[in-house]
Amino acid sequence: MAPTDFTALKGEILDLIANKKHGNVVKKLLGGFKKLEPSDYDAMGEIFKAIIQADLEQFNEKIYKGFMFMASARYGAKLVDFEKHFIENFCKLPGEEFIVVAEGWLQDDNSEITGMLYVSNYRIIASGKKEIKQARLSGMGLEFIRLGSYAVHKSVSDSIAKSIATDMEASSILNYGHIYPFKDNYDIVEKKIKKGVIKYKVDVPFTGKKGKPQVSNMNVTVIVKKGPNMDEDIAKVAELLKKNSKG
Repeated sequence: MAPTDFTALKGEILDLIANKKHGNVVKKLLGGFKKLEPSDYDAMGEIFKAIIQADLEQFNEKIYKGFMFMASARYGAKLVDFEKHFIENFCKLPGEEFIVVAEGWLQDDNSEITGMLYVSNYRIIASGKKEIKQARLSGMGLEFIRLGSYAVHKSVSDSIAKSIATDMEASSILNYGHIYPFKDNYDIVEKKIKKGVIKYKVDVPFTGKKGKPQVSNMNVTVIVKKGPNMDEDIAKVAELLKKNSKG
């Protein structure tokens, strides 16, 4: 079986992106994953980077969901291994260190993400399947429930970038996965730490439909999957939250 030509694959995918053929992009990515080896991770990472930079909305709304659903079923262990490499080598911010990398869940007020948690000294990236727990909201609530959508997701990501480095352009973030902030968090609930669960609240700025700056109160629950490192990992999350709390 001939090795994958990642340069050609990248060109084909960018052509499909330009024509909004996201279903075909997912198929092409899955084809590239079929023969993917660790030595190819940088080449595949460059393709993911190019897609995100070319059309973030299409990636977040269409490609990411379809790819994660299919790839997790077909290439579970390989997907996790590649994703760790991608986040560490393509998504890391200046001065960022990923302190906890674990399987788990992240819940906000209206959704739950099942997959991998990447907790750094700046933010939490939750990667995986996202399910909406409640859909009947209106006004600001309806806008906020769609945190995975382009407008709100980008607004939250931009606010994180500005909060962690005042001289950094917000566009330098490679927006991958579902990003959650914890700077100036409050109301940390620690009583369930031994069960791999910790909760906190944080005020999240975003831009409404009319371009007006708004702030929404987010309740976040971090759940680390049961395993030998569960207690240690959730304790590290608790320590990070305390260091970044309002006081």
